[in-house]
Amino acid sequence: MSGRPVSATEREAASALRLLGRALRLRCPHCGGAPVFASWFRRRERCGACGLRFARTGADYFTGAMFFNL
Repeated sequence: MSGRPVSATEREAASALRLLGRALRLRCPHCGGAPVFASWFRRRERCGACGLRFARTGADYFTGAMFFNL
């Protein structure tokens, strides 16, 4: 380590890159430990490593998804 303080922008960039890497590898967005999918077309209910529930939440999720698909 260089010993210099890390700015908030650098932390956010590192966090975004970490999330992108986990998404590309189809891993848990929270811990990156376990895969999100059990097979090609079946998503796991929870992360095997941290227990995060893989579910869409909120009543407006599908409304927003339909808006972008139109």
